[in-house]
Amino acid sequence: MAALDLYRKEVEANGGPCGQYDVGRMYEIGLGVEQSDEEAAKWYRRAAEQGSIGAQHKMGFMYLHGNGVEQSDEEAAKWFRKAADQGDADAQFILGSFYSDGRGVEQSDEEAVEWFRKAAEQGDPSAQFKLGWAYEEGWGVEQSGEEAVRWYKLAAEQGDLDSQLSLGSLYEQGDVVEQSGEEAVKWYKLAAEQGDYLAQAALGHIYGYGVGVEKDLKEAKKWYGILASKGDHSAVANLGCMAYMEGSGQSYEEARRLFEKASDMGSSLSKVFLASMYIDGLAVEASKEKALELLSDVSDDEDEDVQRVIALVKIGDWNGCSLEIKKLIFSPVEYVPPELLPSD
Repeated sequence: MAALDLYRKEVEANGGPCGQYDVGRMYEIGLGVEQSDEEAAKWYRRAAEQGSIGAQHKMGFMYLHGNGVEQSDEEAAKWFRKAADQGDADAQFILGSFYSDGRGVEQSDEEAVEWFRKAAEQGDPSAQFKLGWAYEEGWGVEQSGEEAVRWYKLAAEQGDLDSQLSLGSLYEQGDVVEQSGEEAVKWYKLAAEQGDYLAQAALGHIYGYGVGVEKDLKEAKKWYGILASKGDHSAVANLGCMAYMEGSGQSYEEARRLFEKASDMGSSLSKVFLASMYIDGLAVEASKEKALELLSDVSDDEDEDVQRVIALVKIGDWNGCSLEIKKLIFSPVEYVPPELLPSD
């Protein structure tokens, strides 16, 4: 304690910015002195005014959160700019965010992009993601799928989850880059392995319906199973669809069980799928009454495909109703009714 006090007094007398920063840190965390944000800010300011990047960065955060000083976005932006002008990548990213939101500065997409670019060029993955997004959307720059992918990849290769997810989506959709199921799966898997829900669901969908890759129900069940284990009723319903697609008596039993489970968990769509099984008598005794009961309990805010099913029930077209539900189960794979399949 005495040694730290002597150090503080030595710094106060001789005034080097490194020492001043250290004393500020001592007060900020209460190391050898009574914790005080006000004292921390005083020492950080002394160091910051002598050009200490770390202290300028600290002053930016102190004004941003009102720690030891009166909260001020404008003052925060001023100090972050001083650090950013000296090449601090984190401060450059924060300043880009300030310009993006119009916080403490006049809002400017173009200024935001330029500060994100400075940080991105230093390897900051968050800035690289922001720059990729800007090029994908044409926000503050001319839209460019090629540039979007380039910056997303730089961030994704550093483990940035948002960039991995964005690359998966870009390659799956094929709107701004050439569609590639293999590339979509590659990047989705990296995000999924970090626990991302959207990536896990996307992999279930891609493998389950063969979207750009060979259909693989085992892989689809793996990824939907992870979500189902977390209590996601949509994933349980999708597992039911995967079982239904296998098309055997045993798998229909599994599909029915899963649709019932998902229905109990609150999946309105699962009630529609379960109704189809009652219409056709798959793994249950055929019962239009039970199908009607299930469909009557479907939420009114379901999409137009489900509303079309309900409309067919109302006019008594049970065959059409069953066919429409099968289209939903097998979507987006083109469904061909059994009677139209070529005979052996």
